[in-house]
Amino acid sequence: MLELGGKIEEHLHFLLEIQKRIRALLIYLKGSQEHD
Repeated sequence: MLELGGKIEEHLHFLLEIQKRIRALLIYLKGSQEHD
């Protein structure tokens, strides 16, 4: 049970990291479009 909980937390952390990167990428793309 504890092992499963640890895995779920790892997955959540992983998803949050991906979400942060996607958001940063979108902000970057948006900013580069405005400079054109």
